[in-house]
Amino acid sequence: MDMVQFSNYSARGRLANPTGAIADIISAQSLATAYDPTMAVTPVSGAGYLFMGVGLIRQPGLKRFVLIPLLINILVFSAAIYYGVLQFESFIVWMESKIPSWLQWLDWILWPMFVLALFIVVFYSFTL
Repeated sequence: MDMVQFSNYSARGRLANPTGAIADIISAQSLATAYDPTMAVTPVSGAGYLFMGVGLIRQPGLKRFVLIPLLINILVFSAAIYYGVLQFESFIVWMESKIPSWLQWLDWILWPMFVLALFIVVFYSFTL
């Protein structure tokens, strides 16, 4: 079995971390098996895995561990989105009272920007 050892020495030639020297040795065989070309992943196979996961929800012991956190997450995000829209609406009303009438078109730009920012935040944080 071929072994590959990463350098664990400092600039002065001393062992930088004597206890981690063994942990730095990895086998070349495990590196070669990390990539398996027979497991080609395509967008279609990704959708298939999604449907396989939905099928797993039907198993008796998993429903409570999937559905309850999902419902709590949907409830929390719905409340946060509702509160955010109310706050942004009040900001738009306040802003329209402070700016001249010829700048009233700004709300036509700010609403799509708010919705886009909302989609980005929800997309990146819904699964946390």
